[in-house]
Amino acid sequence: MKRFFPDMLENPDKEAVIPGLVYWIAAYFVLPAILAFLVQYGRLPEHEIWLVGGYHILNFIVILCIYRSHLVDAFLNVQLDTRKILSVIFICAVIIVDLRSVLNESLWRTGDDLLYATSNGTLPITEADILMSPDTMLWVQPIVSFICLGLLTPLTVSCLLYGCVFAPICVNRPWLAYIVTIAMAFLQKFILFFCLHDFNEQMAQFWIQLPVHLVACWSYQKTDTIWTPIGVHILANIFFCLYYFTFMI
Repeated sequence: MKRFFPDMLENPDKEAVIPGLVYWIAAYFVLPAILAFLVQYGRLPEHEIWLVGGYHILNFIVILCIYRSHLVDAFLNVQLDTRKILSVIFICAVIIVDLRSVLNESLWRTGDDLLYATSNGTLPITEADILMSPDTMLWVQPIVSFICLGLLTPLTVSCLLYGCVFAPICVNRPWLAYIVTIAMAFLQKFILFFCLHDFNEQMAQFWIQLPVHLVACWSYQKTDTIWTPIGVHILANIFFCLYYFTFMI
């Protein structure tokens, strides 16, 4: 069992975890609420894409500042076993892409058009999509959206969810770490449901994204470095962006 679920040693310092958890509230609740308010009451619909892009860029900069030293130390560890880490990243990214097809097919077979349509706009995974879904972003502003979704949000999501939540718990109680991570992912969807009153849409997104989070958590535990889930998300998000450019636009 230890071969597939080894003990984790990497644990971000409290100087990174505590500010990261505080910013989790800002990234997943406060900032999306402010953006929604600006668009609804400020009458700025033509600027939505730039507000969303700015939101992702701000999250990336803040998380980079909070996790800078930990990311540097973790990157040095990557160089010790680069081949293993790259293989895990590739395998997990392929699993995520395959899971999307399977889960999309299962939603389509339920006969619920809303769930199936929602699932198509669920990936790439971002912090929050309260203003527009990733596929809408790619349609409105492809280049900016590709940079935000393919390169910036993977680091933000990985640090906020896996670095702040999964890693500190997994060091001592791995099974509990998976449960708490799932609960935090569900909490984010519940917050958006509370703001938007779209239960079916948020549950469809949670269903599609849940296996992605579990695979990313396992990749973190397997390699003991935060750069593995970051790499998994980068590969998966870039694939979904390119898939959208090829077949949807």
